[in-house]
Amino acid sequence: MSLKCAQCDLPADLILQSCDEKLFHTHSISLAMLSHGFPLTLSPVEREIVKLEETSEVLEILLRFMHPMQEQPDLRELSIELLAGVAQAAEKYLVYLAMQACSLRMQMMIKRYPIEVLAYAAGFDYHDIANEAAPLTMGIGCDEAINKLGLEVFSAWVSNYPL
Repeated sequence: MSLKCAQCDLPADLILQSCDEKLFHTHSISLAMLSHGFPLTLSPVEREIVKLEETSEVLEILLRFMHPMQEQPDLRELSIELLAGVAQAAEKYLVYLAMQACSLRMQMMIKRYPIEVLAYAAGFDYHDIANEAAPLTMGIGCDEAINKLGLEVFSAWVSNYPL
């Protein structure tokens, strides 16, 4: 039985399942060539479903970065939450095109979402972006900061918080 890829007419040889149970028929060769972290341990002949932790919304965008016959996604209209999800998945699976696009978009959103961008930048060692975002977070309360930054980044943030 041949699986059909949603983005092209070529047969798919891999099925990915999002955490909200949506199935994505894709090409293992594209994922292998355009990322370094996708869980491709199964032989495509087995036709087993590879279950992933990401939502279907995040996977749909991420997979567009790895399909050679698909236009790259426009990240400008994404909510900060969805952008952060795509950015995290791009970093997790080492999808370099998506990592760069997310990094640029996050940097463009620093003034509007400084604490969210700081959380992203600190979490993935984008020091230049973190250093640009950090001063803009000084008016944010500790409860919101610890919730969005996590304990380790929050500790560093508090140590630089002016009294």
